[in-house]
Amino acid sequence: MKLKRIGLMGIVFTFTICLACTFGSLSFAQCPPDYPDDCGDEWCCEDVLECLIPTGTIKELLCTRKPNAIECPIESLYTESSEEIELLRKFRDNILSQTPVGQEIIKLYYQLSPAIVKAMEKDEEFREELKEMIDGVLGLVGGE
Repeated sequence: MKLKRIGLMGIVFTFTICLACTFGSLSFAQCPPDYPDDCGDEWCCEDVLECLIPTGTIKELLCTRKPNAIECPIESLYTESSEEIELLRKFRDNILSQTPVGQEIIKLYYQLSPAIVKAMEKDEEFREELKEMIDGVLGLVGGE
């Protein structure tokens, strides 16, 4: 029964996010025009080569932090070095990233992360339901 609930919650959650994206009610941080190159992390730079500079004083002088830098919803539910996060990272890197569909799922996750984190901060029940859903996915991914 729990698996059915997780599946239904996942479908409802995905449908809700898709509707929000379709009708434009979610917006995501983008780089400002004067720093057009998104380095794929929390930095925006004038030149893509500046993305290669390690974070520090030089990068801070040449680049700007992306507004509302992406936070990871999973990291806000578990500690950064937890087994859960390591398992999900392995699944992302070894399974999802190997197919075009999986790559789109990864991209969508990072695009939606700021909105998910904000929703979790405002709604404790949503946070708990999301954690329960992810715990269910961990059981499936980890083979437990």
